[in-house]
Amino acid sequence: EIGGAKYPDEVIILGAHHDSMGAVGMPAQVNSPGACDNASAVSILIELARIFSRQKLSRTLWLCSFGGEERNLIGSNAYVRILNEQKQLGRVIAYLGVDQAAYGNVLRLLSSADEPHLEPQVNLQDVVSAAAADLQLSERFDTYGPGPVHAASDHWPFFYSGIPAFLTGWHPFDGWHRHTDTYDLCTRDEEYLATADLLLQMLLRV
Repeated sequence: EIGGAKYPDEVIILGAHHDSMGAVGMPAQVNSPGACDNASAVSILIELARIFSRQKLSRTLWLCSFGGEERNLIGSNAYVRILNEQKQLGRVIAYLGVDQAAYGNVLRLLSSADEPHLEPQVNLQDVVSAAAADLQLSERFDTYGPGPVHAASDHWPFFYSGIPAFLTGWHPFDGWHRHTDTYDLCTRDEEYLATADLLLQMLLRV
């Protein structure tokens, strides 16, 4: 948690999952070490924590990594339930998630907009559009969106519970959910830095 400088009672969550596809008893070909999916995203959380520990946002920032994403979002579902039980969910004004940050073919920009069940009414499609335009993402990469969110990762329990939500990441990529998802393939620094810069710019705008 990094306290907000101006609105400390309002919270933005930056999240990712730290698990990978694979477990005891899984076939060897899907027993992934999880370098791009999703250690790469967790490393962005760590770097943004370092940045914003020195230059605080106006709102409080919670940085969260979850287990069980590959098991029906167990970790993020439990976290949303706990926040609701503790009467803390109402403080959260947006969830920004990142999944598969190191390399891939298409940069996905999946975002809520003005869906009526969301509270507060923060149109994250406007936020990501402005940030992506400033970074010239569509000119530099193959991008998709901003498009609507769907139940693909840990943003979904927040969106389902009425929190504006966003997810970015590269997909598909060689080695997705396979034993070949190793760190030596995570060499596309331009793509990785674009992912980190996008999240940074969105956090400054929300």
